[in-house]
Amino acid sequence: MGTDTRYPQRMARSPWAPDAGQAQLLAHLKAAAEEREKAEVKYRKLLADCEAAKIPIARLAEELDVERKTIYRHLGRPMK
Repeated sequence: MGTDTRYPQRMARSPWAPDAGQAQLLAHLKAAAEEREKAEVKYRKLLADCEAAKIPIARLAEELDVERKTIYRHLGRPMK
């Protein structure tokens, strides 16, 4: 379309391939993410069990050193 521009023509990048060290770091990162997901599921289950056991939200927040609104958010409930 003939419009002059001061920017160079865009060039496609070659696909990125990790070296051995980068591949190892990526594998460790993936394993850590999977462990974190399992821990998150366990945490949510325990938090729901504590709520079912009628443990006060304020006590849960104190025990976990977070604000009450964090506990409500993790339980998926609106704050009272």
